[in-house]
Amino acid sequence: MPSSRRRRALPLLILILVAPLAGCAGLAGRQPVHTVEVIAHRGASALAPENTLAAFTRAADLGADAIELDCRLTRDGQAAVIHDAVLDRVNALGGEVASFPLAELQTVDVGSWFGPDWSDQTIPSLGQALDLARDRGLGVYIEMKAEAEPAGLIDRLRGDYAGRGRLTRDELARAVLLIEGFQSPTARLVRRVVEEVRARGMEAQVLLQSFSPIACAVALHAAPELPVFLIGESNPDLPAQWPEFVGWARALGVDGINVAARDLTWQLVHEWHDAGARVGVWTVDDPERIRAAAALGVDAITTNRPEVALRVVGELGLRARGGG
Repeated sequence: MPSSRRRRALPLLILILVAPLAGCAGLAGRQPVHTVEVIAHRGASALAPENTLAAFTRAADLGADAIELDCRLTRDGQAAVIHDAVLDRVNALGGEVASFPLAELQTVDVGSWFGPDWSDQTIPSLGQALDLARDRGLGVYIEMKAEAEPAGLIDRLRGDYAGRGRLTRDELARAVLLIEGFQSPTARLVRRVVEEVRARGMEAQVLLQSFSPIACAVALHAAPELPVFLIGESNPDLPAQWPEFVGWARALGVDGINVAARDLTWQLVHEWHDAGARVGVWTVDDPERIRAAAALGVDAITTNRPEVALRVVGELGLRARGGG
């Protein structure tokens, strides 16, 4: 479970000539030198409607090490567990999450789209999801979704801090003051999330992550006791996206990165482990690709099929909690 900022050792005996995660390499005959957390993406989302208490319960029943969930701010400043900024995909009602108070969102059916047997599933509060995870002994990877930021904020941050190497503690504090000065809605979400975690004493079970360097900066400053990951992926149509992700991850000094499967390489894992950071990969469901990611030495695999990942990781002897 995500309770430490110490890096896990890179498996030096795994010699794999790979660039992107495309092939598969076995570990037969080798002694395991690391473990791999299995993270249930939005819960066991291949088996139950995503980001619902049912999906989180199913993940716990299967033995997942942690659940991954998404959260957004509601109109009344609460943290709701939902991926999209609008309801359209999971409920025909439609409308923006931020335009509803939490109590109203919790009356919305977000299960029927998955199947008629799930009509009782509504949008959980972050508190409800955390309570479930605490009771079941699950780790929680909380993805803080970036909200629309005030004009000029990210450009100002780039201008002040890009290309300057890792920020000092004082520089990080000044960056967060700037973010707060712009009245960033993402910053408000981060602070709400931290409040919910601390109120339950779950610091040892929770990891915060986001695609947003703004969210990560605020989290690192506001909750230094919590691990923080920056999420990233490459995009052929936006060639600057990957180097910007890497640049922010290094500047902020995050505890780890979580990358798309297509961007995972042995070199990437080696470099970030060598820098003292952890590496996760998303979202991997195919058994052979799970096996390949584990062989590369990743610390965590996010999957819609935790039962598949648990079986494969167990076969390799890399289970984080000593299972199968």
